Amino acid sequence: MPAPHDLEALASKGEAATIEFKESIAGLDGISKTVCAFANDINGFGSPGLILIGIDKDGRIVGTPSDDATLQKLAQLRVDGKITPTPSMTVTPVAVHGKTVIVLEVSPSESPPVRRHGIAYVRIGTTTTPATSEEERRLIEQRKGRALPFDARGISGSAIGDLDVKRFQLDYLTEAVNPSVLAENGRSVEQQLAALKLMDGEGRATPTGLLVVGIDPLSWLPGAYVQFRRIAGDKITDDTIDEARSSGTIDVIVRVLEEKLSAHNVTSLTIPGERHVKQSLYPITALQQIVRNAVMHRDYEISAPIRVTWFDDRIQIDNPGGPFQIQPDKLGEPGFTGYRNPNVAEAMHNMGLVERFGVGIPLARKALEDNGNPPLEIRAEGNFVFVVMRAAR
Repeated sequence: MPAPHDLEALASKGEAATIEFKESIAGLDGISKTVCAFANDINGFGSPGLILIGIDKDGRIVGTPSDDATLQKLAQLRVDGKITPTPSMTVTPVAVHGKTVIVLEVSPSESPPVRRHGIAYVRIGTTTTPATSEEERRLIEQRKGRALPFDARGISGSAIGDLDVKRFQLDYLTEAVNPSVLAENGRSVEQQLAALKLMDGEGRATPTGLLVVGIDPLSWLPGAYVQFRRIAGDKITDDTIDEARSSGTIDVIVRVLEEKLSAHNVTSLTIPGERHVKQSLYPITALQQIVRNAVMHRDYEISAPIRVTWFDDRIQIDNPGGPFQIQPDKLGEPGFTGYRNPNVAEAMHNMGLVERFGVGIPLARKALEDNGNPPLEIRAEGNFVFVVMRAAR
């Protein structure tokens, strides 16, 4: 993070490939595009890009408001769902001679291309611009040799034949990429799959590709399913009255499981005075958010499935994979989110299963509170995270 005297020096040198000046946050869309461009690091600098808010185009430090609302708006650029995968960035106000400059520091992504509204932006000189097809190919090449997350690594022995290409072209591609980009020529199916991290640069399917449009995901990811069990009682040894296994691509896993949960979610009706009030054992929002959060964050290198066990008094979700880049006591806390599977998260956003990032647990907590349920319980033990929702009182 630049010190005040460093900011003065940077301002005097003018904008550059890794430095942009903004007088204020009035052009928030432009700031968002530059965040995307710096995350892509088309030039391969390997160093963070800086957006300096409170400096005009001539390099004069004019200052900018740094109240909580302003800082929150800038911080939301990371998790508002417009930029995928989620960029790594910090927002810091710095005082310079009685004026405030807000520094947005954006780290290069480990898994480019990064897109904003389906368009990959790059920084060419001092200009932020949509990437050409050739520049996208360069970004894909840059992924090679990087310490990629598991969900972006090609799986040995797999190939394009393990992916449903027709489904990719008809369904997923139009959801993930802006129409203006699709209208350009020169992108083969293999290049499109690689640009969206569904294949690697060697023509192998990635875990993300198999989970999004795989023909048989379980052949390659044996733990990629959810085991549901409804128990008549409050002990794991009590009788099972219903069970199901949800497998396939992510959208199918989520749909089948949520249908099963809805079927067991009894709604009671009370009539205080003349008003009818419906109350479910569990609010549907909480069920959806917890299930989707589990599918997004589980460790797909582990062969164990997600287990959802519905007891008479509670639902417990056993999720393979311990806390990722988060201390166990911070699990589910606002502002503490680690993405073990950033490309799976991006895909779920593209499919409409995730609207914004980092809000699933807070939404579930609020829905439970509004429905009269006890607080959500989250704990980590060994290589699992356990989430418990208790029935409404």
